[in-house]
Amino acid sequence: MSGVASGCETLKTVSDHKSVTLRRDKETAKAKERFLNRVRSAPDLGTRGVIRWSRDEMHER
Repeated sequence: MSGVASGCETLKTVSDHKSVTLRRDKETAKAKERFLNRVRSAPDLGTRGVIRWSRDEMHER
């Protein structure tokens, strides 16, 4: 394999890796935004935003 061919293969590999990384980053950002939208628009489960228990009470045994 010549030096030029090897260099081209390396550039293609780096380019492919960069494309995969960018796509994964975009997908992660979209998933994060979907999650935040669900949290922001969560339905009221009857508490009207008032929490009547403490963290310690939730973890009692």
